Amino acid sequence: FRPGLSLENTYFYQLMITMGVVLEGVTAAILLNPFVEPHPKDRSLGSVPKKFLPAMQVIIENTFKTNIDWMIHWKLLPNSLTYKLTQMRVSVRNQVHIQGWVGRIYGSIDFDTFKRTLKQFKELLIQIRDSIQPLPDPKQMWNFIFPDADPNAFFEGKIVHYNYEKGFGFIAAEKFQKNIYFHRQALSPNWKSVPDILGKKAYFQLGRNQKGRIAINIRIEGEPAS
Repeated sequence: FRPGLSLENTYFYQLMITMGVVLEGVTAAILLNPFVEPHPKDRSLGSVPKKFLPAMQVIIENTFKTNIDWMIHWKLLPNSLTYKLTQMRVSVRNQVHIQGWVGRIYGSIDFDTFKRTLKQFKELLIQIRDSIQPLPDPKQMWNFIFPDADPNAFFEGKIVHYNYEKGFGFIAAEKFQKNIYFHRQALSPNWKSVPDILGKKAYFQLGRNQKGRIAINIRIEGEPAS
């Protein structure tokens, strides 16, 4: 943000970013809940067992819209609340735009409005907490995310397209008729910063997003150049 940002602009920006981050976190947390093993004393210390980590990765990497669609599929919230969630997230996206280190905001509010809107947002979160419907069991959720393969199985393929700048590519594998999309975040840490991986042999697991199958937990044969 450029120098000269007014106090009213700052309130507005803080409100939009806070609401946006919390909304995305809440939808992911609701979908992850079937996989969480609660801590006996502190709910905030619950964890996802290792065998369910592939499902967690898919949910976290989903778009907000996909997670909302999944919540609707499982009827986890009343339609009125999923609608409110969606509308609120859309309003945040329409009024705050961030590209690299440059941000633009399209509004401003005074401090009283800031406090009132945060209060309304808190009330919405309480409504959500009190309205969550019975969750699917882990096996049901697992089969929904990984409908056509054992999610613990690794498949062998070759990277046939990779756009390092945009952070995505495709893997060809004999088992699948269509090439499998992947995001750079699915690569192991040593490979995320390597631009030239075209033609490399890769081992991957299957996940799912709004466009269908995706490759996750990708392991590339060999080591990146130092």
